[in-house]
Amino acid sequence: MLPAELRRDIQWMKAEGNYVDVHGKTGHQLVNYVFSRAVEEAQALGVQVHRSYWVARVAVSRIERHQGRTFAVLKDGTRVPVSRGFQSQLAELQPEEKHPRA
Repeated sequence: MLPAELRRDIQWMKAEGNYVDVHGKTGHQLVNYVFSRAVEEAQALGVQVHRSYWVARVAVSRIERHQGRTFAVLKDGTRVPVSRGFQSQLAELQPEEKHPRA
């Protein structure tokens, strides 16, 4: 199980072999854990966007496409790659657009 202090402010995760690099608002920690299990535990908070990356919905600022590649750009400026196989997850990441009131 991911440590509670990491789950509280998790922004994104990256698989690193037998470890998961968990990034939060105040830093990151390398945890000896299986990435697929970490993704399952954090499923309510975000989505997997690549076989090695997961992002929290609240952390995403925008989706960016550049030279045929797609990235989830986080509020802190981090660019997380989105693979073709996970493109369908993008609808869950799109920040809500603010529509002017009539």
